Amino acid sequence: MKSMRALLSLIVVVLVLPMPASALCADPASCRILTASMMSILCMPMYIAGLIMLAFASTRPWVVIFGIMGVLGSAQAAFAVIPTRLDLLWLVAIHLVSAVLFLVVGIRAFRDRPKMKVVPVQAP
Repeated sequence: MKSMRALLSLIVVVLVLPMPASALCADPASCRILTASMMSILCMPMYIAGLIMLAFASTRPWVVIFGIMGVLGSAQAAFAVIPTRLDLLWLVAIHLVSAVLFLVVGIRAFRDRPKMKVVPVQAP
């Protein structure tokens, strides 16, 4: 019974929640700005997790993935913001600065990784 009630409430939320947001998409320009803003809101927790990963030396090579996602986010924000409203260029800057930070630190961590050497062991 509880699972049926939870499923029903989830269906109601999924159907009712997008209705106010659809009013924000009055024309293609406003839809572009809405998608760029939502992309920035979705990427912020990812960037915070990447900043936490930068604190540990063992996880620094993995932040290259966050850098690639930042490049994709900055490209999406640039395509959405530049043709419509130049006063929102800070959306592009948020993604671009974090992407450069993650890529520089991640690539540097790959290059400075200690080299593994295979030492032959002689059997007695």
